[in-house]
Amino acid sequence: MKAKKSANSKVPSRALHAKSRKDSCTNNVHPDVILDADEALRYILGRLTKLEDEVAPIKIENKELKKRNGYLESQHRQDLAKIKKQNAEICTLKARLDKLEKPKKDSHNSNTPPSKEDIAASEERKRTKSLREPSGKKSGGQPGHKGSTLQREERSDFYVEVPLDNCPDCGEDLSNVSGIQKMTRQMIDINFPAPVITQYSILEKVCPNCGHTVCSEFPEGVNGDVFYGPNVQALVVYLCEEHAVSYQRIKRLMNDMFHIDMSEGTINNIVQRMTKRARALYERIKSKIGKSPVAGADETGIDIAGVLHWLWVWQTETASFFQSTCKTWSQSNR
Repeated sequence: MKAKKSANSKVPSRALHAKSRKDSCTNNVHPDVILDADEALRYILGRLTKLEDEVAPIKIENKELKKRNGYLESQHRQDLAKIKKQNAEICTLKARLDKLEKPKKDSHNSNTPPSKEDIAASEERKRTKSLREPSGKKSGGQPGHKGSTLQREERSDFYVEVPLDNCPDCGEDLSNVSGIQKMTRQMIDINFPAPVITQYSILEKVCPNCGHTVCSEFPEGVNGDVFYGPNVQALVVYLCEEHAVSYQRIKRLMNDMFHIDMSEGTINNIVQRMTKRARALYERIKSKIGKSPVAGADETGIDIAGVLHWLWVWQTETASFFQSTCKTWSQSNR
């Protein structure tokens, strides 16, 4: 007789496997086994809530990264524009440096004759360039500027009456018809003066008392046989020192305007002679500024006979003292 099988021996293996998985699941729910729809929905909602909580800080971080990325992109564009500008400036400076280090050959820096030098380069070298920056304003007087107008003079040296002999409408003779002054206008002009020649003569006489032969003496300053008077000398010094006119141009000016043929050597002698006469005044100005409690000072480079010198200046409210030297202020005080 065969032995009877137990009830548990006929339970399918799948049911046993599901049962074992159910027993091992918390809240009686296992991911692979769905026993109840409501329970499964609650499980899914819980998982979604958990995932949303995990995603929320990631979203915030992503937002901050986007903001940071936008700032970096903007900064990158600015850096690119700055680099582009700097590259252009570098190219300009390199071109200027090459121009200074390797200037075009002309008659001033090589043995190239003036007839063969580049005209454009020569004009560019000679052209004076202003250091002033453009203001953007229109040229001429600005709003609020107090203008000045040429005023009439109370005195007139000459009077010219413009005639009206015939009627411009019908041609009638008006020469015997009296008229009234309708309008006046003044012209201001100059007359170029001609040289004034003054001849000095001294007298010789025999004194009836002592019998000596005596003669008068020339006035002070009347030294040479022919010489230039004080006004001519003052004009030469004024043009040379006050307006920095060269000897060559002074020579031309004196000949063109006054018909005085004066050599450059004579001009130099006049300037040197006046310099010696002004030495005492020069020293008094220097002493006065030296005793002043406050004085302004400055220096600048000047060209004297093709050699670089330095012009020093000291100033107060009432006096100015200039002195040229071949050394700068710092070099002289070493």
